[in-house]
Amino acid sequence: IAHFGIPTGGVGDPGPTVGGKKVDGIDGIRKPVSLEIAVDERDHVLDLRSLLGNKAIAKPAINLNALGLGFGSEDQFLQLARAFEDTGVSAYSGAAPLIQSHDIVGYAARILAVEGYHAGNIRLMAALKGLSTFKVDSKDVLPPPSGPKYFFTDSQALAIPRTVAEVIAIVKPFFPDGLNGNIK
Repeated sequence: IAHFGIPTGGVGDPGPTVGGKKVDGIDGIRKPVSLEIAVDERDHVLDLRSLLGNKAIAKPAINLNALGLGFGSEDQFLQLARAFEDTGVSAYSGAAPLIQSHDIVGYAARILAVEGYHAGNIRLMAALKGLSTFKVDSKDVLPPPSGPKYFFTDSQALAIPRTVAEVIAIVKPFFPDGLNGNIK
């Protein structure tokens, strides 16, 4: 993470990042899209850290190999990226009503829109490849061929929110020492 320009300090104990590697063999449009997503995600962290100032938390220990997949091939990358992006969209959707600051909710709404772009791209790339994907919980809606919908929406065409507890249950394997900060 350090080489990608993301500061790691803040409130709490910073931890190392283990696992993960550059995925070779990402071809066609998937390569520049994946790189653009990586830059966007770095910028989201930088924006939020700047907005939070001295309230930003330290990066906890992260194990990118927690699920044993994601870095062995383009297909694994798309499977894990699909799960991450849909979880991110649902996390921002669920958190929006909890945010009290108008400045922060404005940034969060803009990040949520970008996460929706990311998720839509990743879901479409997986579907076009005919790639099987896996459910992260009972709320998950898989893209074809594993599921019925190209978009992660409910019956009213709305993004599906997850509570903080639901998001933590999904991402917990990636944080072997737990999360920093006061997360409720």
